[in-house]
Amino acid sequence: MQKCIEQKPEYFINAKKLLALLNKLSHFHYIHKLIENFWLEPDNQSIRTWKEHADINNVMLATSLVPDGYLQL
Repeated sequence: MQKCIEQKPEYFINAKKLLALLNKLSHFHYIHKLIENFWLEPDNQSIRTWKEHADINNVMLATSLVPDGYLQL
C-alpha cells in the first residue's frame, strides 16, 4: 500500500496522512503471517465462523497471500 501511495499520491485523498497511518501500523506487520498461517489450516476453515462468511474469508485470505494483484492500479 505504501508503495502505491508513494508512486501515485494523486489517486488518494490525503496521501500524507495515509502514509503516516501506515507507518504506525507497520509495527504490527509481523501479525499477518500468524493470521494467514492460522486460516490456511484446513481444520480452522471447517469452523462455523469461517464457514458463515466463507465467500468473504476466501477472498480476504487470497488478497493477503497475493496483495500485489489486488493493489495494482
